[in-house]
Amino acid sequence: STEEVRLVDENQLVLPGFEPNEEPISEKQIVVEQPKIEDTKISEQKEENLSDIAYKAYKEFIKVQNFQEARRNLQRYEYINNQQGTHRNINYHYKRLDMLENEYSINPERYFKKQDLYTRIFQAKRNKSYNEALTLIEEYKNLGGQIHPSIQALEVEIYILLNNLVQAEQIISKIQDNEEPAYYIAASHILYEKRQFEDCILMCIAYNERRPSSSAANYVMLHNCYKRLQKPGKALKALRKAEEINKSKNYMKD
Repeated sequence: STEEVRLVDENQLVLPGFEPNEEPISEKQIVVEQPKIEDTKISEQKEENLSDIAYKAYKEFIKVQNFQEARRNLQRYEYINNQQGTHRNINYHYKRLDMLENEYSINPERYFKKQDLYTRIFQAKRNKSYNEALTLIEEYKNLGGQIHPSIQALEVEIYILLNNLVQAEQIISKIQDNEEPAYYIAASHILYEKRQFEDCILMCIAYNERRPSSSAANYVMLHNCYKRLQKPGKALKALRKAEEINKSKNYMKD
């Protein structure tokens, strides 16, 4: 499919509340100075705050079904991160938006029922009520329409947690075009158990492209794969990265 491309001037990418000063600047006002360390830190903090603001706005506009503004803020979030050099793959967010917007436009009543079930499903999973979560997932599916990609990945994850790898593999084999981070985590577990270590590594890397430096468990999985493939250097590097992530989150792990 094709989509019309809209070119946006960089100067237009300004969040509400951060409008530039419109007063003209004279040559006398222009002073070139070497940035101080403190100024650099403040600048970095401002950029991080802008990134957080854009991401939170994206989430808030989804809650009120303003998908157009949600998409604009997601684009701002992506642009700011790219400017900071902290790029990550967020295609799955755009796919979520497209799915939710399509569902809402077709049947708003069903949309809200599914959103309510979505919340209950993840709450049941957090409470380790796996059978309840699976029952709610079936209820979600029976409503018809598209299945949220996070729900697809969660169903596979639950069967892995229940040690039912056969069922998990059957479900994941039917999933197409899912870029959710949780999908790659689930796929890596299945591939590892099947001793397909090189494919497992690819899944772990795909996860890190979407959520870099966020999951110590994912790096432990990488370590296990490299160890099985007799690549001790890469195995040790992955393990050290896992340790670094745990320390940054104040997690004490062996």
